[in-house]
Amino acid sequence: MEGQQRAPFGQVQQFSRGSAQAEHTRRCGRNAERGRAGPSSGPSDSAPTAEFRHASCTIGPRRKLHAVHTALADPRFQFLQDLAAELSQGKISFPTFADATLKVRMALNDPRIDADRLARLLSTEPLLAARLLRLANSAAYKTAGKTAVDVRSAVTRVGFGTIRALAVNVALEQIAQMNELKPVLGRAREILAHSVDVAALASVIARKMTRVNPDEALFAGLVHDIGRFYLLSRVSRYPELDPNSADVEGLQDEWHAGVGHAILCSLNVPEEIAEAVNHHEEPIGTVEPRNLAGILNIANRVSHGPNPLNGLTADDVPISIEAPQVMAVLAENTDALRSLASSLKG
Repeated sequence: MEGQQRAPFGQVQQFSRGSAQAEHTRRCGRNAERGRAGPSSGPSDSAPTAEFRHASCTIGPRRKLHAVHTALADPRFQFLQDLAAELSQGKISFPTFADATLKVRMALNDPRIDADRLARLLSTEPLLAARLLRLANSAAYKTAGKTAVDVRSAVTRVGFGTIRALAVNVALEQIAQMNELKPVLGRAREILAHSVDVAALASVIARKMTRVNPDEALFAGLVHDIGRFYLLSRVSRYPELDPNSADVEGLQDEWHAGVGHAILCSLNVPEEIAEAVNHHEEPIGTVEPRNLAGILNIANRVSHGPNPLNGLTADDVPISIEAPQVMAVLAENTDALRSLASSLKG
């Protein structure tokens, strides 16, 4: 906001990040004492790490908060303090995301589930069933030329992992329609479209270039920006904040990965996926996709530059990552890539 000092705002951010990191350590079993900012299988074997310590040790929250009390009239300070409290107390939750397509996702967690039972359950979810049939008949999955005409055949063709990702995608679409996001509906749709693109790119990279499960890569791509949805939904509680302002956009850029990590941990998403989301914006030391974190990081960067999904060239937008081998693989699989993204977008 005009005429207000920015330094204390940064101080609250610093305190809040420390609280967030402490919560990540507690909930996901990360070793804070070793001071590692990334997973042992982070974006690359040579990726730099950053040291951190808990806020209570390094930042001295009481002293820092006292220093900014005079600026608390700025709603940004209250927003960040409230967010820090949610993170440090483990209160991050996203009911809309957790409840959407819940029956299907719970069924997929049942080790006794079989294709027949899952097909019957999916048939009670018309939107999911329609999306599943479309996906099963896309170029990414229709390898034998035979059209899947029923849900049971579609389940068998795409597999449980892809159905789980599809259910998550439908849940994200419902999030984008939340009342809290109506003032930023256009931005919410942009985030959703970007998430689908990253998911499709990650899936193809995993399938064609690594031994990583492409369904896990697809899932990670879909949820990698869930923190942005959460932050946008929380901004609506602060009428003094303009959700379309540069300040709020900058806050999202800074926080969304860590908040997304906390949300996924609260939902008991596998740690490898949560960690990949936590580090998907960080610089990487190699453009060779070696693991899930690296795949997600590369897919996210590729999505911002010329790629087969957006049809842009280097004359239209800057090249976001120098990865000729990855780009060659994506170009060779353009039809499958576009078909997968189109099927997910409905």
